[in-house]
Amino acid sequence: MFDLVIKNGTIVDGTGQAAYRGDVAITDGVLVQVGGTVSGDACEVIDADGLIVTPGLIDLHVHVYPGLGDFCLPPDQVGVDSGVPTVIDAGTSGAATFGLARKWIDDPDVRTQVLALMDPCQIYFATKDFICHKLEIANDLRNLDLDLTASVLEANADVVVGMKVRACSVDDPNVSPFLDGAKKVAGPLPIMVHLGRFPFTPTIPTIELLEALRPGDVITHAFRGASGMLDRDGVATPELRDAVDRGVQLDVGHSGTDFRFATARILWTSRGVCTRPFPFSR
Repeated sequence: MFDLVIKNGTIVDGTGQAAYRGDVAITDGVLVQVGGTVSGDACEVIDADGLIVTPGLIDLHVHVYPGLGDFCLPPDQVGVDSGVPTVIDAGTSGAATFGLARKWIDDPDVRTQVLALMDPCQIYFATKDFICHKLEIANDLRNLDLDLTASVLEANADVVVGMKVRACSVDDPNVSPFLDGAKKVAGPLPIMVHLGRFPFTPTIPTIELLEALRPGDVITHAFRGASGMLDRDGVATPELRDAVDRGVQLDVGHSGTDFRFATARILWTSRGVCTRPFPFSR
């Protein structure tokens, strides 16, 4: 007797193989069969005909600390209510305000598992008007306290899974002390970097950014237009190919304006960094 059988669904199992039709059986919270036709009785049967059945999804780029950013949404709205049991807040909070962020993570009424990428600056707020850039807080070295950042990382190691850096420059246009600082305190934790420009504050060029990233680091908004990922001939730059080859990850980070199908198709084809068929059509 199974506890639950999900029948006739289109299974995307996370292994990279093509989606396939089949059943899923669960007993005592453990998957006991994935694919094929499940025979036997079950306490509950769900007919998933026409639906996609996947392992628990993880959204690694959300902003879910209402009150610390004016485009933040409640965790469950973008989490379990949208079919995503685990979300990772992508740097809404800096080190000095992480105690406020933690209240949303620990809220007993929140059903979504919330993990965090933290900005290395003391203060960062995710706002529509880019207030931290407008006031030039995001590129002010006085906002960077690596001792504080390291202590907050240590105190919140159960939920902070990496760092989110806006790679602003200060004196040298090709160097970001904020990225360099994050690398000093992050240890083995990955660093997610916002690809692209900000209003009001300069960021280092894409080529220098790509060369500075380590295996396991993440470029978010990777498929935006005019990103510097393509050369003048519309081909992926050697620096991008090198970064991907050494293990730098590409994150869609869709948002309202940070994704272009044309760029994504190029980067997904033989002229780009992937050789698999592009999975989206339009």
